[in-house]
Amino acid sequence: MLGGSLENTSSFDYVVDNIDKILPSIEDFNITNNREERKSNITFSVTDDRELYGYVLKNGSSLPSESDYVTSFEVDENGNVSDEVELTQNGTYYLFIKDKAGNIYSQKVIVDAL
Repeated sequence: MLGGSLENTSSFDYVVDNIDKILPSIEDFNITNNREERKSNITFSVTDDRELYGYVLKNGSSLPSESDYVTSFEVDENGNVSDEVELTQNGTYYLFIKDKAGNIYSQKVIVDAL
C-alpha cells in the first residue's frame, strides 16, 4: 500500500463589479385634478440605470407584494417608462418603483382636491 495524500485544489479571484445599488428614479411627475368629475390623473415617467422590474401606486406605505407591481410596460428610446393612473378618492398614496436588482424607490402622493 502506498502512503501519502492527494490534494487537488485550485483557486481563483473573481471580481464582481456590476452590482446595481442605484435606486430607480422618477423623471417627471404631475397631478391633474378634475373636481367636476371627482378624479385625479397622475402621470409619471420612471427610469433606472439598468432595468426596471415594475411600479405600483397604492394606498398606504407598506411595501407592495410582487403581484401588485405593473410589470408589463413599454420602454422608450431613453429607457423611460411612462404611465397615467386615475384616482377617484382623496388619500395618501405611494408610488413604488422597483428595478430588477430589487432596489425600491418610493414617493408619497397626497390627493386632497376631490
